[in-house]
Amino acid sequence: MIATIHDNTQLPLIDVAGILLVPGRRHRLGYKKKTNQFLSSPYTDCTTKIPLAMQAMFNKYEGADYAYSQGVCYTLCTQAYIYQECGCVSPLQWSARSVVLPGTNTRIEAPLCNFTDTCYLKATVRISKTTSIWNYFCSDCLQECSTVSFTVTPSSVAAPSLPYAYMTKTFVESLSIPLPSKWSTDWLYEVQNNFVSLEVVCES
Repeated sequence: MIATIHDNTQLPLIDVAGILLVPGRRHRLGYKKKTNQFLSSPYTDCTTKIPLAMQAMFNKYEGADYAYSQGVCYTLCTQAYIYQECGCVSPLQWSARSVVLPGTNTRIEAPLCNFTDTCYLKATVRISKTTSIWNYFCSDCLQECSTVSFTVTPSSVAAPSLPYAYMTKTFVESLSIPLPSKWSTDWLYEVQNNFVSLEVVCES
C-alpha cells in the first residue's frame, strides 16, 4: 500500500512523493503544512495559468479542481519532446498522454511507448541534458504563484495485536470465502500479511 499527503489543489504524484506502508504494522503519518505565496507580474514571473495539455490531464480526474503545477508542466513538456522524437510517450508517465507541441495549439492524445522501446528513455535523458532543447520545450513552465509543501514524519508499530488477530481469524472463518490451503497453521501470518492501518495527524 502506498499513501501520499497533498493539498486538495495538488495532483497527487505517487511515484514522486508516495510513502510505502508495509503490511503487519499500524502506521502514523504526522504532517506540517507550509504555504508560500509569490507576487505576480511585474514582481515575479509566477503563473496560475493552466496550459492546454495540463488541463486535458486534469480533466481525467473527475470532480478534482487541481491548480497549475510546475512539476506537472515539466512532465508534460518532456512527454511532448519524447512524442516528437519517438511518436509515442513514456509509459512511466501513463497519465500524461496529452501533449501539445511548441508553437501549436493542437492537443494530441499520444500512444504509450512499449517498455522495450529504448527511444523514450534516450529522449528523456537528451532533453534533461540539453539546455537548448529544454528551453524550447519547457520555457512555459514557470513557478507557481502559490506553493504548498508538507513535512511528513512517519512512524509505525507492529500490528495487529494478538487479541485482534484472533478476532479477525474468527471473522474470516465465518465468511463464505475460500481460505489458503495452510490456513490452520499459517493463519496468523496471513492476518498480519494482509493488515495495514493508517492514521494521518496534523501536527501544527
